[in-house]
Amino acid sequence: MKRFLTTLIGAIMLLMVLTVTVSAAELNGFYFTPNGEITEVEATANINIRDKNYDNPVEIKKGQTMWFLGDSTTWEDRAMVIGLDSSGNSRLGTVLEDYIKPTGRKGFSYQEECFYAKTTSSLRQRGPNYEALSLLNRNSNVYVFGRDEERSERAVIFEDNSVSTVLKNYLKKTATGTGSENSAGSGIQTKPENIQTECFIVSTAEFNLRAESETPGELGELLHPEALPEGEVFLVYGECPTDSSRWSVSWGNVEGTIMKSKHQKVLDYIPYNKVATPYAAITYEDKVLLAGDGKTVLDKIPANSIFMIYGVSKEHSGYWLISWQGNVALVSMEKTYRVGDAIFVDEEVQKASLYKKSKIMVLAQCVTGTEDVSESPTGRYWVTMMESPKTLRGVNLQGEPYAQPVDYFIAYCGDAGLHDASWRDDFGKDASGRYIYEYSGSLMCINTPNWFAQIVYKNTYDGMMFCVTEELEE
Repeated sequence: MKRFLTTLIGAIMLLMVLTVTVSAAELNGFYFTPNGEITEVEATANINIRDKNYDNPVEIKKGQTMWFLGDSTTWEDRAMVIGLDSSGNSRLGTVLEDYIKPTGRKGFSYQEECFYAKTTSSLRQRGPNYEALSLLNRNSNVYVFGRDEERSERAVIFEDNSVSTVLKNYLKKTATGTGSENSAGSGIQTKPENIQTECFIVSTAEFNLRAESETPGELGELLHPEALPEGEVFLVYGECPTDSSRWSVSWGNVEGTIMKSKHQKVLDYIPYNKVATPYAAITYEDKVLLAGDGKTVLDKIPANSIFMIYGVSKEHSGYWLISWQGNVALVSMEKTYRVGDAIFVDEEVQKASLYKKSKIMVLAQCVTGTEDVSESPTGRYWVTMMESPKTLRGVNLQGEPYAQPVDYFIAYCGDAGLHDASWRDDFGKDASGRYIYEYSGSLMCINTPNWFAQIVYKNTYDGMMFCVTEELEE
């Protein structure tokens, strides 16, 4: 009987060990026991977060909060957490569990699954109280803890050392944390209505760029103050998860959604490797814009032009994949540089744009100086003066003096500057499709809508780069 009991106890202990082993999960090289909850805890003393090798300690101050993921199965006295280092960066690691306690604030509850996945669409991340967090790009690698207990359509995930929930139907399980090969630019050549994967499109009409709606069937907030003009390039990720009538897209480095429409043309596919985030760049010399074959010249890009870089050509060494005047094509990497803050005016297509920290912030149609009469100075300049309001004074082409009040004025070359023009009903093209600057432009200045001038003025400073380019002769 004693031998039987000993055997039975041993079997039970073995079963317990096996049960623990089976229930353990792996996340970025850490092994822990998920318990269906991610709770907020605080340090009850100064402690260290350590990496998977029990190295590189980062101090956590007493009272500092962290997310508790579960008990470590590697070190029995340690807990798996996400905390912030002294620089405010998230850190995944383990801490001594005796020195943490729950804060009582709401966390995440999930039905345990635990696997790696890749997002198949851009997704809005949400916090424990369903508050909106940042947008997660398509093809992002995530770790899925499981289905959200409160909202069954969502999953609790780990991404970039943070925890949130996303729509679970747009997660594709992968073997490891690296996911499958990036499928950017798969080259589908169908009409936009049938888009199933990423491709670039160009608009042939105006479109509003909106955030993904929080409630299915409702429109999200505007991400651009006014409709974006025709000729803008969008990278389409697929159908918007919460609105089947819209595409999930990025415009430059701005993630959002646009309405599906026949006024969208799919651009030719060019194999490329993505940069982490599209960014604005400038060329200091004239460039040629090449088709995907690396030989056919599509256009010429003037010096001091600013464009968006999406990636690096897979087939032609030394070439960026960029968007420029409604094209997605190749341009040489030579003498191209990342742009920080800049105002850019493209005289050929009559568009003005503002860039901040390499990101496009706002864009509008404009009217430059009258062609061959009072043309706007072109080249690379810097803001020399700002004034709001201001009365513009001078002599018009008829030799008559004028005094024209404007709300916002930004000078870049002598008396030439960018300002609002309330007397104009149209900017860019007139109703017939002709560019206004060809026959009724300004007296060297850049005329823009008031809303655009206001935003630019509030985000500009003396000495900021100001570029105006013109069409190159063939």
